[in-house]
Amino acid sequence: MNTTIRTMLQRALAILIITAMVATILAVKLGGTSASDNSIVRVKLSVGSTSSLAFSLSGNYGIESNPSISLGSGNYTAKIENGVVKLYKGSALVCSGSSVKVVERANSSGYNYASIKTTTYGTNKYRGDIEFRISGSSLMVINHVYLEYYLYGVVPHEMSNSWPLEALKAQAVAARTYAVMNMGSGTYDLLDTSASQVYKGYNESYGNAIKAVNETAKQILMCNGKPVQTFFAASNGGYTDIPQHVWTASAKLQPYHVVREDPYDVQNSWSNQEVLIFPKSVTGSSGIDYKIRKDGSMVAGSGAEAANAARYLKVMALPAVRAKGYIADVTSDIDIVGCDRIVPHTFEGNHGIADYTGKRNCVCFTKADVTMRVKASRNATEDEKLQTGRVYVDETVTVTFTIDMHKLDESGGAYQAFTNTSLRLFVIEETSGSWNLYHRRYGHGIGMSQRGAQERARAGHSYRDILMFYYPNTTLETLNIAPPKLKPAGDTSGNTNATIVNCTNYVNVRPTPSTQYAAIGKAMAGSRILVLQANVVPGWHKIDFGGIEAYISADYVELDPTANTNATIVNCVEFVNVRSTPSTQYAAVGKALAGSRILVTQAFVTPEWHKVSFNGKESYIYAYYVQLDETAQPTPPPTETAPQPTPTPSETAPQPTATPAPTPTPSPTSTATPEPTPTVCPSPSPSAGELLIQKTGRVTASVLNIRSGPSTSTGKLGQLGKGDVVCIVQTGGAGGWHQILHAGQPAWVYANYVDTANPTIGVITASVLNVRIGPSTSTGKLGQLGKGDKVEIVKANAAKDWHQIIYNGQLAYVHASYVTVQTQASQPTQPTQPTQPAQTAQYATVNASALNFRKGASTSTTVIKTLSRGDVVQVLEYGSEWCKVKYGGVTGYMYTKYLKMASGTFGQVSASVLNVRKGQSTSTAVLGKLSRGDIVEILAKGAEWHKISYKSSPAYVYAAYIKLV
Repeated sequence: MNTTIRTMLQRALAILIITAMVATILAVKLGGTSASDNSIVRVKLSVGSTSSLAFSLSGNYGIESNPSISLGSGNYTAKIENGVVKLYKGSALVCSGSSVKVVERANSSGYNYASIKTTTYGTNKYRGDIEFRISGSSLMVINHVYLEYYLYGVVPHEMSNSWPLEALKAQAVAARTYAVMNMGSGTYDLLDTSASQVYKGYNESYGNAIKAVNETAKQILMCNGKPVQTFFAASNGGYTDIPQHVWTASAKLQPYHVVREDPYDVQNSWSNQEVLIFPKSVTGSSGIDYKIRKDGSMVAGSGAEAANAARYLKVMALPAVRAKGYIADVTSDIDIVGCDRIVPHTFEGNHGIADYTGKRNCVCFTKADVTMRVKASRNATEDEKLQTGRVYVDETVTVTFTIDMHKLDESGGAYQAFTNTSLRLFVIEETSGSWNLYHRRYGHGIGMSQRGAQERARAGHSYRDILMFYYPNTTLETLNIAPPKLKPAGDTSGNTNATIVNCTNYVNVRPTPSTQYAAIGKAMAGSRILVLQANVVPGWHKIDFGGIEAYISADYVELDPTANTNATIVNCVEFVNVRSTPSTQYAAVGKALAGSRILVTQAFVTPEWHKVSFNGKESYIYAYYVQLDETAQPTPPPTETAPQPTPTPSETAPQPTATPAPTPTPSPTSTATPEPTPTVCPSPSPSAGELLIQKTGRVTASVLNIRSGPSTSTGKLGQLGKGDVVCIVQTGGAGGWHQILHAGQPAWVYANYVDTANPTIGVITASVLNVRIGPSTSTGKLGQLGKGDKVEIVKANAAKDWHQIIYNGQLAYVHASYVTVQTQASQPTQPTQPTQPAQTAQYATVNASALNFRKGASTSTTVIKTLSRGDVVQVLEYGSEWCKVKYGGVTGYMYTKYLKMASGTFGQVSASVLNVRKGQSTSTAVLGKLSRGDIVEILAKGAEWHKISYKSSPAYVYAAYIKLV
């Protein structure tokens, strides 16, 4: 063989081997399993030692080992009998085996859950699958649950649902990472107690915590290609710690194992601590004092604590006093006059080990040197006796001695002064008049302090800021996980169209349409099935039963009003709201679950909404979350055959449409209280940097791929040709890729092949011209344009006599007869940073449903907060694309086009919390709350109450707490 050829083959083989190794490494980099394996976490529930467990199911379930069995809502019992697990519904045996796994099936009316009573937390709802196994002589119950749903049951119990959202988001990421780190090959991954993470199933009322999970969906912390050990505890006492100090000294130091001072933990008024106060000078009755934090405040102890501390100091001081020639045999021989100095030393256990930086910053000490002044007596000299006639002389003497600080927190010890023996850290601080010995740190102190995170969030820190402090040198990355696709009950073909009714427990499924032969299975009451042929013979339906063609008595089957479907719910984690109108103005009438099937009766009834049949009723769903079947025939919006537009619309009192743009909240509300019901997949909001169209561009390449992500490694959604127009949602940023709208959904194209310099501009020639949601005068109005207004045209003559345009970041239509089309010459690129200074104390109101307030003048920068329509900001610098603004005392940037400059009267809130009320009285309803530093627009000043604009509506605040600006 030719040497050159041999060398080439050897190199090729080496590349193949390396590629395989890399692929293997990538497949196992998350917790030792492939990324998809991280979707489900197995949690052992605390049910105690029992051989029988009663529980209930709500929704649709089946048995993993026997797909032909369907379980509906009702009460069940799992028992160990004759060495096997048996599942009963009432007295009827459903199935048995060495283990039984009850698995979820699709449920069109909501989510499934099992109600299980644990010995630790009582009865709670548990989503996902429930497995019953034998452990010794007892049942082991394991909840197999999607990772994100698991976090719904962790975050509100590791923190409080009422805590700031950014703190909850930090907890969600830490808990998610911890779970991934502990996924393994055993019977279960985690316990439901604090031995792992507290998990209490699913409670939809914890809306704030659920929102935190959703807004950090799939994010975990990584370091050097591996998930981080995200330990966390209640309070670190003012200093973070590392595992090598607390558990295993030989553990390998990681880049995030750093000891740091954490002042926010101590500032939190709910961080556990107690303190012994040693005055520098004792005067009168003042002496050693003791205080403990209870209910957020420092309160005095019983007095016994200070007495024990004083006695211990005297006992330890006696030898030093005697060594100086004074009488000091018992504690009553000396009195404490003052404390001059306390110096801690001697690391406790392994706390002297250096952290990853090589520094020994730990302050966990066991001993301290105390320099103290005491009054003591000595024998008088002969001269002193002659002069004073006294045998003893009282003097103040300064002594230094060493104490063991653990003597002060020794449970039941003779000198116990600290009552909270669970605290782990002693911290010494000097004040102008005392030396204070604090007892702090509730928990191990490693990783994130939950109280510290709470205080940081209150101070305006984002969850990313919080995580980067407690886990330095790490990065946030996104898992490749998804909720399981649920099969319909009693069906393996992916569809159902009927429900089992008219029975208490179950109905038999037969191999023929007759009771002549034995049943081949049971369809449980309330479960869903697929009827292949209704009334195949009188009184019998043919069904698909676990992939087998079978028959069931029609008396026990309720067929759906509409049995066919033509679309699937996509692009959401859990569900999407179904509305009574094509608008988020009204409350949802139901929820369509992710992955479920629906019937679209009219596609794109408006540019962004489909009409659907939902539970037999005409309803609407946002098109972004619907994937139509290839065979589905969308019904186009109606177009008029003979439009007769007029320069001035016929409406006598033209008003903008009352239908707001879709917002991310399931049920819009005027109060600041978060929705109690979580909406993991709400109708999207056209907010800056999200689904708002910023500009158009024309394709310059012969063929340009449309991709599902900003990378050539992502899937292709379609192709564009030279000259095609794209609607750009977000420019550049993601490695040279534009985010665009494609078929109403986000997609990406390579920016180098899109020209955004010369958009097509239209100038309105009519006095008033309606902007409509479709190319017809029969469609709804989005607003109006006036003579001379300019619009960016996406597609000229998109329909007969109609131009498609961008209006408030959305696609809309105007009649072409009243638009003069012109092409703008290329303009110089505008600077991305605002350059034009605003006038002093100039204000603006947010003119979008949701607008991101960012750290920098780019959509790739961190979002500080999302503001709502009507919120007021102070404009510091005005730019053509971005404004530098101030909100809540924080400076950042917002899109100029969604700010409405205002010249009215403004005021700044001077109270910590100020109620916004419906009327000029404290007896009227509270519409929301404002915080110190918030700016409000004053519509009318009053002596006692000011009328303000709140969320674009009039409201009232107490004038005494508003400072005019």
